[in-house]
Parts: sequence; structure tokens; C-alpha cells
Amino acid sequence: MGPTMFQEDLAMSNVTGKQRLIGFLELGEDAKNFHILKGGDTKELQLAGHVLQFIFLGDTGFRFPVAFFATREATAPDIYTAFWMIVSELEDCGFEVTYTCMDGGVHNRSFVKLHFTNSSPRLGNFCLKNPVNPQKHVYVIMDISHGIKKIRNGLLKKELYIDEKFVQWSHWVKAYQWDLTSNPIRLHHKLTKAHIYPDHVERMRNYLAEETLNHDGALQVFTWKRYPLGFNNNFPASYSRCDCCF
Repeated sequence: MGPTMFQEDLAMSNVTGKQRLIGFLELGEDAKNFHILKGGDTKELQLAGHVLQFIFLGDTGFRFPVAFFATREATAPDIYTAFWMIVSELEDCGFEVTYTCMDGGVHNRSFVKLHFTNSSPRLGNFCLKNPVNPQKHVYVIMDISHGIKKIRNGLLKKELYIDEKFVQWSHWVKAYQWDLTSNPIRLHHKLTKAHIYPDHVERMRNYLAEETLNHDGALQVFTWKRYPLGFNNNFPASYSRCDCCF
């Protein structure tokens, strides 16, 4: 069940029988001052619908959510002020921030571009100047899950050429159909129609792309090309998962 109005300026959500209060927008003083400079009205409170969360991941594997902000939609300036404030706080506590990992959302991309007024992030090697400590830099790394999804969505539209060979989404479609109809035990048992024939919503699901283009997906396509009529007891005993190279 979605949020239901509780008072004029509050909302209560009911999820699996548990009720909780949804809070107001709170992105920090810098974001509030920026809103005032833009001519916004700070007297009218707005309800938050999302949470902007920052997680610290150390080189040793230490992982901890260090901050979160209640928001409706975090814009690039909001992310900018919150991000560098957190970097400053972490450095005060003895932590060093060397990179940031994010997906390719429009506001995330705009946040990165704010640091490159005279060039593009690509030409600048996605290296951000650190306003907290000018002697250091922070590198931007795009989330690998988002990258895999972008590759899958690209293959849905057109073929990809690699070393004078082409890769088409039809390869995965035919391998999926072959696995369903020709094998008593499926090679890639996780694949569903949502993986192979994703609609507009399913194209935004990272895990669907990852489960399709993972090692099992490569094995499925490779084996379909090698045994188009199915296994039929002809599957070699020495066959290894490591053999499935395009």
C-alpha cells in the first residue's frame, strides 16, 4: 500500500501492516541556502519520497553507510554540496576518499560535469579536483552493474562489432529458446522471458542484465553454437565451463 495522508503536512505509509511516518526534505544547510538563493519558499515544508545515501567502502572491505538525506529528487547541486561535505567529515576522522562509485543517472552525470566547466569528464579522465584538499583528487567510477545494463540495452537496439565479428541480441534469444526446447536440464535455469524480452520497466533492472550476460549466459550461447541439436548424450566429459569463450 502506498503513502496515505495522515495530516496536512505529514504522511503515513502502511507496508505489510507496519505503519511509519515519512519525513520532510532535509538536504543540509548548504542545500537549504541554495534553495533560498533561487527564490524558493522555505516556510512550506515538503515531504520526502526518497533517501540519498552515501556508503563508505574501504580498501580492506570495511563498509558503512556514513550519511543519508531525505529528498524528493537530489539534483546535481544537492549532490555536490552533500558529497564534498561528507568527504570533509571523513578526512577529519582520518579517512581518505580516493574514488566515488555511482550509476549513470542523469543527476549523477550532471554532478560529475559540474567539475569540468572547460572540458568533458572523459578528457579529464574522470578525475575530480578536491576542494577539501587541493593536493588530492577523487576519481569517478561508474557502477559495473549499470554498465552491463547499458551494454544489454545497446544490444537490444543494434549489433556490436568486436574484432571484425558481430554480436547480436538474437544470439541470446536463440540460445534461450534452444535451452528450453532441446535440453532436459537447462544450462541457464535462471533465465526467464523478462531477461530475454524485457519491457521498458524490465530494461531498467540491473540484475536482469547481469544474469543474462554472466558466465552462465556465455556458456549457454557457446554451447548452442556448438550443439545446435541439443546434447543427446554427446556432451563431452572433458567439457569445462572455462571453454566458453567467444
